[in-house]
Amino acid sequence: MGRFEKAIVILGVVVVIAAMLLVRLIVPSGEGRSQPPKPPQPQAPGPLTTREGRRPAGVRRRGLSHIANPGKKNQTPVAEVNGVVLTEYDVFGYRDAERVAELTARIPDYPRRMMVGAVRRELLCQYAEETGLDQSPEYLQEKEEREHEALRMRVNYLASLYEQDSEELQALKESIEVTEADVREFYSLRGGKPGDKNEEKIKAEIRKRLPQGKYLEAYKLWLLEEMAGVSILVNGRQIPEDLLNEGLDAMIPPEITVGDFPAHGLGQDFGEFVLHAAGIREPSAASWQQLLDTELQIGSKVLTIGDLYPPSFKASMRSDSRNRAFSRPPSAGSLMRQIKSIMLAEKAVQEGLGHELQEYIKRDPGLRAPDPRDILTRKVWEHLGLHTLDTEAFTEKEVQAHIGANPKRYNNFLRFTNGAEAARKAARDELAREVQRQERGEFTNALKADAVVNILDDRFR
Repeated sequence: MGRFEKAIVILGVVVVIAAMLLVRLIVPSGEGRSQPPKPPQPQAPGPLTTREGRRPAGVRRRGLSHIANPGKKNQTPVAEVNGVVLTEYDVFGYRDAERVAELTARIPDYPRRMMVGAVRRELLCQYAEETGLDQSPEYLQEKEEREHEALRMRVNYLASLYEQDSEELQALKESIEVTEADVREFYSLRGGKPGDKNEEKIKAEIRKRLPQGKYLEAYKLWLLEEMAGVSILVNGRQIPEDLLNEGLDAMIPPEITVGDFPAHGLGQDFGEFVLHAAGIREPSAASWQQLLDTELQIGSKVLTIGDLYPPSFKASMRSDSRNRAFSRPPSAGSLMRQIKSIMLAEKAVQEGLGHELQEYIKRDPGLRAPDPRDILTRKVWEHLGLHTLDTEAFTEKEVQAHIGANPKRYNNFLRFTNGAEAARKAARDELAREVQRQERGEFTNALKADAVVNILDDRFR
């Protein structure tokens, strides 16, 4: 295999997996149950700090986070737990004052309930710090994976906002028109002849697909105009316009066909340019880290090629066996798709569309930055053996007694086929959840008994 072919294979693996990112995440005697470990004695409270300022929390994201910030956090202090300040954000999350007032009107003790949960979570996070769970590789990797996933979703949402806000692009959509002359011309270009057996069937398919093909061609030209004057550099070297065009051809097929889209491999010139800009002359498995660490600038945003990928992918790319699994160069379109999304997201922020992202985040938890404390709390329950339900710990007599004590809850099951078995399964689940709630409650109550909790705002008492 020559140098050019090696270059194509090495860079090709990176860009094809990126598409996967774009193409979107739980009253018996208790015999035999392990008892949760005794909570550690808390350290004497030191100077007051916020949870976020207490310690570094995992690997810091770089590059994209300042493009698609998840929103402002209300940092008004409302409580102290062993010297750590809890803010309104710690209690209510991204809910604004209007939403909190609405929920409080419906549920008068809503603030108090939320404070109880926030204090419980803080105590569990402090337990995790005392036991080192907050520095475990499993926690740090999951935290970064979920941060990356939510970040990519926010970038894509901002990019879509910019496209929706473009009057030019909307006008292009409305101007697409397919005439019978277009259908006949395309039919002829694809080798069709008048009077062929499947002529009408093929033309019907062309009528259905050609409008989208025309729009994609117009969309590509619109993107080229948007890219004009935008710095898109690899290690300080601007990607030439003809190579950007090559990448867009791979991302958006230049013509629509009846059947599958035409295949587009990673262009040799495009691959050679990126690898040479990264300082890679002889591609090898050892080149992956060098490629991932290569600086990529899109507009005013500076990141690395590795910032485009989640930690699990970057780790897998260091495996020789994984690299050899790809035998042909894939499309360069996936890399261009990410460059395009980041460029349009930055333009959306410059156009003042960021506030729409903040409003949408309030409605869609999937776009929010994941709260590391939620991940850490689950890691504590896993560590204590209190994360999954133990549904096999109950005798048939206990299950039937539970069903008999709650007839309204389980009688509906009996109307269906295998309803008795479904009722027993539901009863086992409920019994297991009740045991889990009790054991978790005992553990957190022990933490709270030794804690110093000071509520600063009367709303939460």
